[in-house]
Amino acid sequence: MASLPKPGSQYTVQYGDTLTALAQRAYGQASKWQLIYSANVLRSGNPDRIYPGEVFNIPTDPDQAKAQAQYASRQLQGKKREEATFTIAGKEVPIVTMRTLDAVDNLVSSWIIETDWIPGHDSAFDQATLPRKYPSSEIYIGSVLIGTGKLYTPKNKYTVDGRSKVLECFSLTADIEDSTLFPPYEFSGKLSAIAKKISSGLSITAPSDEGPAFDLVVATRSETKGDFLKRLAQQRGLLATTDEQGNLVFMRAVKSAPVGTIAEDETMVTEWEGAFDGRKFFNLYRAVGQSGDPDEIKSTAQDPVVPGTRQMTFSAGDVDAGQIPITAKWKRNHTYSESLSFPFPVRDWYDPQGTLWRKGTMVTVKSTTMGTPNGYTFYIKQVEYVLDGQGRRTTLSLVPIEALTGDDLKDPWS
Repeated sequence: MASLPKPGSQYTVQYGDTLTALAQRAYGQASKWQLIYSANVLRSGNPDRIYPGEVFNIPTDPDQAKAQAQYASRQLQGKKREEATFTIAGKEVPIVTMRTLDAVDNLVSSWIIETDWIPGHDSAFDQATLPRKYPSSEIYIGSVLIGTGKLYTPKNKYTVDGRSKVLECFSLTADIEDSTLFPPYEFSGKLSAIAKKISSGLSITAPSDEGPAFDLVVATRSETKGDFLKRLAQQRGLLATTDEQGNLVFMRAVKSAPVGTIAEDETMVTEWEGAFDGRKFFNLYRAVGQSGDPDEIKSTAQDPVVPGTRQMTFSAGDVDAGQIPITAKWKRNHTYSESLSFPFPVRDWYDPQGTLWRKGTMVTVKSTTMGTPNGYTFYIKQVEYVLDGQGRRTTLSLVPIEALTGDDLKDPWS
């Protein structure tokens, strides 16, 4: 018997299938066939002609997702701000420990939950957390949704104190990050339009100034969708990330008013260290690419602080001649970001204004250890929420904002 088309999964077309019939079975409404059509590249290119054996992504229904979010919001209204809520297949699961991770330069967010487990006590939970089930999952802090995705890695633990499950969940964009592309491998158009073609029906958000259309870009057979999209985003000076609904987001790092000032002696809860790996820095970053013709195109970006003998040449892939300077600067600044992030732990999940710490915001830090005793305003690249035996805390990954833009680099201690 053929499997049923289910939202958020893949389906192999059978004899007699039509898009309207698939929509009726997946969503209960034949009129929603365009959801499936928009999420896939049909072999025929004609929505009235699909072939047995074609593999379709069956996207989630935005209307249904919105209704579920509204229902969850009502259910969470009574939650205290210091409470975290974790669900599997729509059912709340008690949390023993929690660790979440979300970054502006990472396509996938994650949350790892440990929960006590008595086999047979809840058969539905036991079934949902078996391998290869991929049930839906959400994580909230207070009444705020933090992430939407699936359970990918269930782990069963046995100790002298009892049994538990460690459940590793990832945002819906994990399927883009992990999956390779199907033919055709050539694309043209705006980044957001290319992303829509290969993103399995996820919603796409991009800034209005996302940059010019690509004349022609070619993916390799072994390249994942995620790597391909990040490569294109880099050529437009954009970051590829995800939102709390698990959708795909292209964004720019933008300066904003800091959420407040935190001082090392008042805010730190644990020991910390910041490393500066000088071997990752170069004086000259040389981008080499193709512009759709046999001639190579080149551009360079400099970091004058680094000794001039340190140089890097890298392939920019298929890139327009007018955009390759952006690619060179992005490589320079991204290297700076990877080498100079500060993991800064703070006491709670909330910033000085009383709202949750979030990626993409800014904070002023006074830290003698960091070399900024008078304060320096950093961009929050990554946020990690933790709940364990030591209580609640957040680790902020901080960088100068220039590390995530094409602007000239600035050191916090200069």
